Amino acid sequence: MTRDEVLKDIEKTMGVVPTFMREIPATTLEYEWQLMKKMEFEPGTLTLQTRHLLGLAISTVTHSRNCAKYYLESARTAGVTTEEIRACLEFTKNAVGWNLFIESGLVDENQLTTETNFTGTNRIVTTT
Repeated sequence: MTRDEVLKDIEKTMGVVPTFMREIPATTLEYEWQLMKKMEFEPGTLTLQTRHLLGLAISTVTHSRNCAKYYLESARTAGVTTEEIRACLEFTKNAVGWNLFIESGLVDENQLTTETNFTGTNRIVTTT
């Protein structure tokens, strides 16, 4: 496809050509667009809802406000409820918070590895 054809396909699919897509070099634009289209819009192993929640979680952790807005709206469009969005963000906050504490150097890495070896006697216990 020519650059113009790719841009037209982007606009047809997304309704607009985001500025960042216009900045991708012509030599890789088609490849990047095909990959994005497959990951963002086409059915796959992960549901669209799951993918957009993951995108929301990642974009909040990486402080990308524009991406967070995009993934929030795309999650809603994909049928994700406000309750599910809140649960995703709460889980993300929890995981990042514990990671910061663990990576602070206060925790012995070898001891933590032993404690979290779930192949041995330690098992994750779930409650229902």
